[in-house]
Amino acid sequence: MIHGQEDPTRRRPLSAPRDRAGGRRVHARGAGPGRSRILHLQRLAGPGRRERDPGADHRVPRRGRHAQAGAHGPRVGEDVRSGARLGDVRRARGRARGDELSDLRRHRDRLERHPGGVLRGGRGERAPYRGVPSRRHAGRLRRHPGGEDLGPARSRSARSVARSPALHGPDPGRGEAAVVTGSTSGLGREVARRLARRGFHVVVHGRRGERGHSLVEEIEERSPGAARFHRADFASLSQVRELVDRIRADLDRLDVLVNNAGIYPHGRELSEDGHELGFQVNYLAHFLLTRELLPLLRAGAPARIVNVSSGAQHAIDFDDPMLDRGYSDSRSYAQSKLAQVLFTFDLARELEDEEIRVNALHPATYMDTPMVRELGVKPRNTVEDGAVAVMRLITDPEVESGGYFDGTSPARAAAQAYDDEALRRLRRLSHELTGV
Repeated sequence: MIHGQEDPTRRRPLSAPRDRAGGRRVHARGAGPGRSRILHLQRLAGPGRRERDPGADHRVPRRGRHAQAGAHGPRVGEDVRSGARLGDVRRARGRARGDELSDLRRHRDRLERHPGGVLRGGRGERAPYRGVPSRRHAGRLRRHPGGEDLGPARSRSARSVARSPALHGPDPGRGEAAVVTGSTSGLGREVARRLARRGFHVVVHGRRGERGHSLVEEIEERSPGAARFHRADFASLSQVRELVDRIRADLDRLDVLVNNAGIYPHGRELSEDGHELGFQVNYLAHFLLTRELLPLLRAGAPARIVNVSSGAQHAIDFDDPMLDRGYSDSRSYAQSKLAQVLFTFDLARELEDEEIRVNALHPATYMDTPMVRELGVKPRNTVEDGAVAVMRLITDPEVESGGYFDGTSPARAAAQAYDDEALRRLRRLSHELTGV
């Protein structure tokens, strides 16, 4: 502070607003200058009301808080309604908001958490809710009796094209079996682990033998004989058929099929069968696998089929499904993922009178998987987040058939998925390309 002058850095005390007509300060009855305004701000009750002079012009300037100072306008940086300094208003609101957040954090500590530490939020979320939950969200969280976090209590599918007969979640006590494609790494590996922990015999699939055998060893350390690995490259439909033969030799029934294997193409390539690589690996191979395994799934009914799709979806050009024109890596990936959703809806209709439920989902956004890391994208979610969503479609008895989900929440896929003609054209094309 300079001697004889006011310190420019010293915060000015908050004063009551001036009456614009008479220039006098207006105070609440029985309160000192400025006290009424401060109490209003601390309670976050808004800027409050001032006594009105019948002879004064109370119109708010057109340019609001940025109006220049004058006979009828507030100063720059002053709240139009109250005359209080905006900095003081924001500080008071911040203090009250901090008190509110403290209350919610204390409430959050009492909520149940997913074993991986992820707090599940309310319906409609696109990624696991990591902040402070609202009281409404807190009241709607629940958990599956088997320990899987089911997210929000309301879990009906957005589009129930088939209402199957009463179908309960899998019963590990009856020696159930599951096939998880692409389970040597990433999301599929975590789903296979969780199924094994629930008592399933798990058929592990992938292209790399060392990864597959390491997962089988990991599972069998806890449950001997609970897993088996089969190698197959989905770029070859003949290898898909060989995989089917090996599964049939191993199992006399199948309770769960998770179609998870997938690639993000890097440049246009053709499969061994002459099809665009992304379309075949991500969709066509799974179409063939599912059709060929239906007899085992019927033997294992009630059964579940889960198609791991994506939020990235692009309409299929049935005049050029192999993208001879206008190819891009992202279009290839998104087209194949939408094809999975169309297949889901079509198959659910076909099986509506049987105890097989079929659903598709976008499990989570940018999970920490090899595919995401190869793309140079910073992960936003973990494979554990995605596995929670997949396991819910396997185990929750309330989930109906023929739905598409974003994580654990019902969602709407791209418009083409609801076009009956598109479903028929994809079915016809798929049968032609696979010969089933």
